[in-house]
Amino acid sequence: VDIVELFGGESGVMKVLITRGKCPGGNFDLVTGWDLLKKDHYEAFMRYMVRCKPRVVVMAPPCTAMGGWANINKMRNPAGWRKQWKIGSTIARLCIEVARIQVT
Repeated sequence: VDIVELFGGESGVMKVLITRGKCPGGNFDLVTGWDLLKKDHYEAFMRYMVRCKPRVVVMAPPCTAMGGWANINKMRNPAGWRKQWKIGSTIARLCIEVARIQVT
């Protein structure tokens, strides 16, 4: 497997790579049926990462909780921000785990 997309939305990177003859490993995103906040999806994805060892993982986690506008949301809608922070920090930890797999 040459490349995997993590939170790739409609999977634009994969579409380009297929036309260039690369071996894409998949797009793990809500739009493709993967909810990595669910334990069984998370565990299946991590098994895939360890087994297939893709050369590159393109990660595009949502920035709602940690992006530049998050501070405004935190002041105007603290409850909504906390919900997004919980999701965003969970996804950020997943990205850290994926990066660790990549360097081993």
